[in-house]
Amino acid sequence: MSLSRGFSALTVLLVILLPCAGLARLFSESHREAQDRGRAEQAAELERIVSHLARLTQPRSFYQQWAGRLVRSLQWGGEVADLLASQTPEVARVFLFDGAGKRVAYPGLPTDLKRVSERCFQLIRRMARHPGSSVTPQEARLIEGFLGRSDSLEDVVGSPGTLVALGGVGNLQLAGVFPFRDRHRRPLFLLVVVDLQKVRRHELAAGALRKIQALAGPRFSFGFLDLEDDTHPLLSSPETPLEPFAQGLAEQPGQRPFVRAGRLFASQLLDRRFRVFGTCPEPEIPPGFAAIPGNWLLISLTAGLLLALGQWVLRRFLVPIRFQVVFLFGLAAFLSLGTLLGFARGYREATEYALVQDQVTQARTILDHLDSRFGMFLGQRAALYQGILRRVAHPRDLPRLSRALEPFRRFQNTLSVFLVDASGTLHFHHLPAVPGVLTRLVGPGLLHVVSRGAAFALQKFHEEFFPADLGAPGAGEMMNLEEELAKDVGRQFFRIRGRLDLFRLEKAKVFTFVAFACTPAGRAFAALVLTHERNSLERGFLRQCLRDWHGMLDRMGARVLVLPKGEATRAKPLSPVPRWETDLFRLHDRVDSTQSLQYQVGAYRRCAQIMTGLPGRNLEDYHLFFLTPLEPVLTRSQALADRFLVMARLLFLFAVILGWVFTNLLMGPLRALSHAIACLRASRFSEKVGIPTGDILEEIGKAVTSIFDDMRQLAYAQDIQASLLPAGPLAAVDCWCHGWTRSASEIGGEMYDHLELPDGRVAFALVAVPGNRLSSAFLLSMVKMAIHLLAGRSSPGPGAVLADIRDRLLRRTGDDSGVMILLGCYERPSGRLAVAVQGTFLMLEFPGGGRLPLPMEPGLAGSGDLERTLPPGGSFLCGTGLDVAPGADRDAEERRQAWLAVAGLLAQAPDGGPDPFARLDPRLFPPPPSGSQTLLVLVRRPLP
Repeated sequence: MSLSRGFSALTVLLVILLPCAGLARLFSESHREAQDRGRAEQAAELERIVSHLARLTQPRSFYQQWAGRLVRSLQWGGEVADLLASQTPEVARVFLFDGAGKRVAYPGLPTDLKRVSERCFQLIRRMARHPGSSVTPQEARLIEGFLGRSDSLEDVVGSPGTLVALGGVGNLQLAGVFPFRDRHRRPLFLLVVVDLQKVRRHELAAGALRKIQALAGPRFSFGFLDLEDDTHPLLSSPETPLEPFAQGLAEQPGQRPFVRAGRLFASQLLDRRFRVFGTCPEPEIPPGFAAIPGNWLLISLTAGLLLALGQWVLRRFLVPIRFQVVFLFGLAAFLSLGTLLGFARGYREATEYALVQDQVTQARTILDHLDSRFGMFLGQRAALYQGILRRVAHPRDLPRLSRALEPFRRFQNTLSVFLVDASGTLHFHHLPAVPGVLTRLVGPGLLHVVSRGAAFALQKFHEEFFPADLGAPGAGEMMNLEEELAKDVGRQFFRIRGRLDLFRLEKAKVFTFVAFACTPAGRAFAALVLTHERNSLERGFLRQCLRDWHGMLDRMGARVLVLPKGEATRAKPLSPVPRWETDLFRLHDRVDSTQSLQYQVGAYRRCAQIMTGLPGRNLEDYHLFFLTPLEPVLTRSQALADRFLVMARLLFLFAVILGWVFTNLLMGPLRALSHAIACLRASRFSEKVGIPTGDILEEIGKAVTSIFDDMRQLAYAQDIQASLLPAGPLAAVDCWCHGWTRSASEIGGEMYDHLELPDGRVAFALVAVPGNRLSSAFLLSMVKMAIHLLAGRSSPGPGAVLADIRDRLLRRTGDDSGVMILLGCYERPSGRLAVAVQGTFLMLEFPGGGRLPLPMEPGLAGSGDLERTLPPGGSFLCGTGLDVAPGADRDAEERRQAWLAVAGLLAQAPDGGPDPFARLDPRLFPPPPSGSQTLLVLVRRPLP
């Protein structure tokens, strides 16, 4: 019993705790998502502030903004003295010109270097009006003295309104021309020159930190680190945590932002030497009620109380048990929905992660194919260019080759073409309208350097493949070449001959094709050099790939982007990307710092995208990015989650149906038992209860069936007993005889009988047999039949009849133990009474006239024959189960008083009084163990 109760308690506990575990999973995931969302928003804000701080600490960005404020002040006639006072003249020089190129005097602006500045500005305007125009040596020296390098004018001219680095990599000056109109609509030009060598970077950073700290508030802290001298970091406040930032940066070098010591950090690297960072506390997301661990006990207790209350209400209002079971099953299924929802959220997250991983794998395959295809593209272009030289086989074919190269002049800005013979003579050349990379690197002597380099490459070719041929063309001339640059160019040409490969000079790289025109004997007599300008070849390749993959990308809704390595926002990318796409540039920084595959989910053009970045191998100066929309992944995962929820609802419906089926299975046997009880109430004992369940219910059914059999037998026994009893009292003029019988079940194995014999005598009998079943009733009927058969014969008396009956019982049953028989005969005229007894009976004689009853011997035990003569008015009483209750205080007088009480009861019997058993004192006459009591009274009436 205790074990079953333990299992019941455990079941209830599981029913309560399992849904609570699912709800805990659901609420914890919701709280975690809220934390991640708050952390992402805080990180985005922190990165935006750090990016602005980085711009303020970068000299180029700072002076760009400073020049813009200066232009706006000049445009509206404002004061510029404060702006100029913030920068020393050695760092930033400012010159204002009018539309004619003359210096304009303005309060606060310097007035020195008037003629030199005017002359340089006129050269800038001339080059802006006539692109590709050359400068004289005197003008070149003037420019070098004023701006640093003679070829820097082209950079300044090409970017009006912007500060540019003069002379490319390694130069330490910035310059820019800012055109504008004043409030009188007069055209003005502001020339700004900044010497980066004299810029105090730490002072610039300190001012930026003070400005940003005042704008951001006390929650944020910022710092500026010099990686070459990390002993004196600049911090916006003394509380700025520097050590956690350094530890987190060392542990997670490629991830931004990161969390360390309960704070959020974001940083940005500047010029590979400086690093700015910002930090703020993690956002505090207050947990909901269900997210607090201590409240789960309360939730569990509440669920248990609701379950108990529901059961009490169902029982209190007498709801049928089938509806109670269905309600409990439905409640358990409804609570289990919490578990299912928690599992559904986890399943959706796992599905989204798997789908995103599939998209990343597919994107990596596409980007690898794109990168490898660029190598094939270079080979195809090289084969195309090589086919041009198949038309010539002799030096006299060079004019015809020159004419064949004329179509290349259509490429005005993307291609440089040179045709040089072995003597260094330039037969054909084409330069872009805008100065290209080689022009910027080499300068005005580009054609001389290329022709010399090509001749040197041809000479090296003959030295390697024809070492014994002293008559090689141009060999004698090239032996005295001393120009180191031309030799370097020649070595590069010889290295990449027959291929379209990168030509490296100083720190610049450009794709160049070099091929030698050879005679049938294999001797080279001319060199063809084609140089693609920066990004032109890659842009053409990307355009071709996008054209070929147009259908596939449209079906996928994807984008392919190619961004240069390093500072992608400053370089000119192959793909047009707005500067405000911070998620893409953040992924670019991760790819650039780790040089490995990276992916993230971010926004591009206001749409959620799965961004995959891969560093290029063939496209070695670029990173490749593949963007696929996130919406199909979310839609697919939502569809899977919806299917999961549909399954959950079906499971809920299945639980309710299962509860209904369970109640039907349970109520079937209960209905059979209820029908059996109704049959018992209606006394229909012919029914049979069959419950073939193989458990305790089947045993209960068998027990009820046995009860039906017993009750059927009892009914038969009751009917037999009722038929055996006389219909009423025997009432004559001189005598009266009647009997009563009862038992606990109203069915007894006892009988009384009286009949009037033909000769006028009155015979009476009192019989008690063991049991109260059908067999006892049959035994009673056999005894009664024997009495009626024997009593009508002439016999010596009741003793002989009793002996005959005993013989018959012994012959029929073989045992007469337990059978008690009292036979009596009353002669009416004389009042003579003869009694024969077998067994124990109560026999009393009431003389009448108020005298006490007299016991008749042998009275209460044994067998024998007794004879008495009843006086007129006297009575004779015999019965079973009428013994006075024994006790130490029960004396003979008390017994007589008890029998006198019985006589008083019997005094009313001839007049039709009530059943005397109803008025017996149970304390004096308790029911016997058998539960049956029988009484027979014979009264001699006095004659009138």
